[in-house]
Amino acid sequence: MRAIQENSLGTSPIYFGDPSAPDQPLLDTFVPIINPDTLTVMGVLVLRDDLHFLFSLIQSWPVESETGETLLVTRDGDDVLFLMNCVT
Repeated sequence: MRAIQENSLGTSPIYFGDPSAPDQPLLDTFVPIINPDTLTVMGVLVLRDDLHFLFSLIQSWPVESETGETLLVTRDGDDVLFLMNCVT
């Protein structure tokens, strides 16, 4: 886990399939908790967002398209993962 190894903030890719929310797109943020005396990582705080705010925000964006498409793209290993929002 990067947050522990590098003492830095990290995020997961957007993913589906967590048992707590199987049909929801999720994004995790990992925040290392540093011991101020030894400057070592004592633990990691995991913040999970179900991304409803993101999709609502994307739908409200003013866009220069007649049909209002929004496309988010990220690299996933040797593949590309994209999420598309179409306003009809």
